[in-house]
Amino acid sequence: MRVVSGAPGTLETTRAAVLESARNAGYFVAELDPGQPDAAGKRPDLHRIDRMFLAITRGVDWKVWAAEQARQYLHSRGIYLAEGRQLDDLDGIARDNGREPQDLLNQYQSEFATPLLRDHGLSVEFRAAITALGRAQLIPTRCRPRRRRCCSRGSAAAPCRAPLRP
Repeated sequence: MRVVSGAPGTLETTRAAVLESARNAGYFVAELDPGQPDAAGKRPDLHRIDRMFLAITRGVDWKVWAAEQARQYLHSRGIYLAEGRQLDDLDGIARDNGREPQDLLNQYQSEFATPLLRDHGLSVEFRAAITALGRAQLIPTRCRPRRRRCCSRGSAAAPCRAPLRP
């Protein structure tokens, strides 16, 4: 993250150079100006870090990002993704590569998900969210919260609000 401030002339030159450098390096770029009102006419509230990060990432399409990360992972490991093959077609990807679906899933878990979950440079919540997004690209039906039936003494089964974990 880069924060740029200064006199108007210097600020504009520096801002343009930082933006160009970041875009050329492939970084996500967001321009925030606490003095400029948003579409609703309100100035952005950037004094808390969580609100600043929310403002920065508001324009990120996380599903597209996660799909690209999954594709990069498969490509970097020499796992062939046939043209038109959906990322969530684990059986098809395994078949195309002469492997078992569970074998691919285990490889993904050990080489991608586990190291990401252990990356203490990121917050626990962010690590878990990014890992779940990546996993949902490859096995979405196993990542959706489901309802389970709970039984209480002396009554019929009723829906329980607690999600099951995969």
